[in-house]
Amino acid sequence: MKAILTFFILFPFLSSYCQQAKIDSLIIVYKKQTEDTIRLKIMSQICAEYYFSKPHEGLVYVDTLSALARKTGKLRWISFGYRFRGLIHINNGEFDKARDEFLKSISFLDSIGRDDKSKYPDFVNLATVFRYDRKFDSASKYYSKSLDIALKTDSQDRLTSLYNNLGTLEYSRENHKKAVEYFLKAMDYSEVANSPIKVVSTYVNLGNVFIQLEEGDTAIEYLNEALELSYKINYLQGIADSKRNLAKCYNLLNIHIEKSIEYLKDAVEIYKDIKDDIFLLEAYSNLGEAYQVKGSIYEAIKYHELAVSLSEQVEMEVNVFGSHIALGSAYFDQNQLQKAVIEIDFILQNIDNKNLLKNNLLTAYELKSKISKRRENYVVALDYFEKFKNLSDSLISVEKMKNIQEIDTKYQSEKKENENIKLKNENAEQELEIQKE
Repeated sequence: MKAILTFFILFPFLSSYCQQAKIDSLIIVYKKQTEDTIRLKIMSQICAEYYFSKPHEGLVYVDTLSALARKTGKLRWISFGYRFRGLIHINNGEFDKARDEFLKSISFLDSIGRDDKSKYPDFVNLATVFRYDRKFDSASKYYSKSLDIALKTDSQDRLTSLYNNLGTLEYSRENHKKAVEYFLKAMDYSEVANSPIKVVSTYVNLGNVFIQLEEGDTAIEYLNEALELSYKINYLQGIADSKRNLAKCYNLLNIHIEKSIEYLKDAVEIYKDIKDDIFLLEAYSNLGEAYQVKGSIYEAIKYHELAVSLSEQVEMEVNVFGSHIALGSAYFDQNQLQKAVIEIDFILQNIDNKNLLKNNLLTAYELKSKISKRRENYVVALDYFEKFKNLSDSLISVEKMKNIQEIDTKYQSEKKENENIKLKNENAEQELEIQKE
């Protein structure tokens, strides 16, 4: 789920035309300015604009920011350079490179004697990188560091973002009830902080998690709240996210399919305008699914093909393989078996056996078995069915083990708590006896 990827540096979305005009204007102001501190601030804004519109070109300006910071001895801006580089690498799906940049920022701040409070942005960004790369234990470690700092400073805004991120971490771990707890905490803090954009994001997150909990009415209620507030504050990202997730909910419940398609087309136009390719890709896939539910397979194929094309530009493995699976499934429904085979074989030939991709591999095995069966190639069908079953059993075993470990952890925690209560009671009784004597 990408519903709320909350990195530390957040900026408003603009159309691509407005962004370029703003960048050009900032560059003119930068060239005219002679005061170094102001030049650093302007260059920081230029980096931010490129981060959203042209990430690869933005790296040149990040280098300029870093060089100017070193030249002038404005040390804190050097860490800004590392952070911008990290964020640009995230935008390109280069998680290892992003992680290295945030670690460099932390190391640099250590070298100039800065405390953990100054490293807060790097802790948050590192946690989010690890979460997005599905290294959940590492993500949890850095979110905990960030939460400790935010609680000490009592920053309502930071706590809103952190609890949203913690909720998304639990969502990714499929601990959906725990995710709800964190999202509700985020809601409390976002209302106190008077941050309507974060309220929208939290409503969207809650809608998403209730979809997974198969509580459709509750999901729709939260997503409608998000949509209403987004319109009220003219928040385009929120409008698109709310409509896309409402449509996803309608598709799963097999209701309001025409409205689902309408909402998704609205979302597509907004994502194009704000240059959000990852969510645009998801909207294309969701439209393909909606048309499959409707039974309009040619339209479904059209949008799945758009998703595949865009996923190869975005270059993120999950999006690439997920899009090929969806297209292969649509071809299968249309009985275009050779085209379906091409899509599924692409996955089987290129996918790595990573935990992140195992569900995609599972679906590919199942679809390959069904295609082979329809072609009356029963030996191949049986082979891939057995691969599907073995991997499915393996994933179920992993899930069972995870549940057992969670139950054991909870039991040990409660046991320790009870022992502490018992010890306190015994100490109190001993003190009472001493007083009597």
